[in-house]
Amino acid sequence: MFCFQCQETSKGTGCTKAGVCGKQGNVADLQDRLIYVLKGIAYYNSIARKHGSVKSSTERFMLDSLFSTLTNTNFSESTFEERITEGIKIRDSIRTELESKGIDTGTNTNVNVPHPATVTRDELDVSENVGVLATDDEDIRSLRELLTYGV
Repeated sequence: MFCFQCQETSKGTGCTKAGVCGKQGNVADLQDRLIYVLKGIAYYNSIARKHGSVKSSTERFMLDSLFSTLTNTNFSESTFEERITEGIKIRDSIRTELESKGIDTGTNTNVNVPHPATVTRDELDVSENVGVLATDDEDIRSLRELLTYGV
């Protein structure tokens, strides 16, 4: 677990065993996985946007899901599990829809597709490299977090 999302953060640097707010490590890990899935949705959604195929339901899901990781008011494992499962379905349906229209998503043309766009649920469940600390370079990590939460 690593969490630094709220003003209660331990010593102002981040909680590592359990959150001062009451969040447990398993929930923090699920939130990290949900954000990872959202990055995969964003990859395909940006392609869909270029082709006028964005769905408001996808945008709403992304906003609601990101917000659910920020507020520290819901520590329900099942809620985050459901959002992860739904997110993967949404991501894959966007990719399938784009490809059915002949739009290149990069998955069939050896383009460097980001891992969140192709990760399976099984891979996600055992991966420890999806959270904030997965990026070793502190400057890059800080910029990524700024872009994730600051936008």
